[in-house]
Amino acid sequence: MDALPIDEVDYAKYDPDDLAEFFECHYRERNRPLVIRGAALRWPALDKWTFDYLAQKCGSTNVPCMVFGGPRSMVVPIPADEALRRISDGGNLYISLATITPVDGEASLPMLMDDCEFPTLISTKSSKALTAFIGRDSFAPLHHHGGSPPERIIEAIKTQLVGTKTAVLFPPNSEFPFSRIQFKEWLSDRQQVLERYPRLRELPSHQSDLAPGDMLFIPAYWWHCFFGHETSMSATCFWKDSKPSAMPNT
Repeated sequence: MDALPIDEVDYAKYDPDDLAEFFECHYRERNRPLVIRGAALRWPALDKWTFDYLAQKCGSTNVPCMVFGGPRSMVVPIPADEALRRISDGGNLYISLATITPVDGEASLPMLMDDCEFPTLISTKSSKALTAFIGRDSFAPLHHHGGSPPERIIEAIKTQLVGTKTAVLFPPNSEFPFSRIQFKEWLSDRQQVLERYPRLRELPSHQSDLAPGDMLFIPAYWWHCFFGHETSMSATCFWKDSKPSAMPNT
C-alpha cells in the first residue's frame, strides 16, 4: 500500500496575508495537513544551528531527552551541552519538546528564540508555544494532539531547520488502536508492519519529506510520526484553537 502525498504549496507564490487566509479556509477549517515549501528559509537557525553552536548557546541548561536502547524509551532531563555532544557522537537519545518559548511560565531554551520565529500564517493565533527537536537518525513514535473540543483543540506546525525528516500521518480514527502499533519499521519494512497489523491496509497513510525551511501543518487528532535522517533539527509551534468545521467527532 503506497502512502498518499500530503498537499503542498510553494511559500514564494503567496504574500503572508493571502497564504494565511488560504491556509485557514482550505486546510485548518477542513482539518487537512499541508506542507508549505520554503516558508522558513529566512530563519537564522538554518545557517546557525550546528551542534557546536547550540552547545555554546544553550550551555548546561537541562533539556528533556528521549533515551533509547533499553526495554523501553524514557524521557529524562540532561544538560543541553552534554545531550548535544552525545547526539553528535551517535548516542541513542533525542532532544524532544524542549521549550523555546514559555509553557506554564518557563522555557527550557529561551536563548534560541532569536534564531526562530512563529509562523506568519498563524500570526493571529494566541497561546502559541515553540519547541525544539534535535537528534540523529531519530524516530518520534506515532501520536496525536487532542485538546478539549470545541474551543481548545491543539494544532501544530513543524518547521524543519537542519537535515531532512519524513512525516507519516493517518487521519483521525478513534476506533483504531494506533497507540499499540510500533511504527519504527514503517519506512524500512512497511510490508512487515502491514502483515502484523492487517487492519492498517484499510486506512490511508499520508507521507512527505521535509527539507530545511519547509513547514508541515499537523491538524488536531491526526496521528503522526517522524523519521529524522542523519542529523535532523526542527522546531514545532503548538497553539490552541476552536474546533474546525470538518473535524470529526472524537
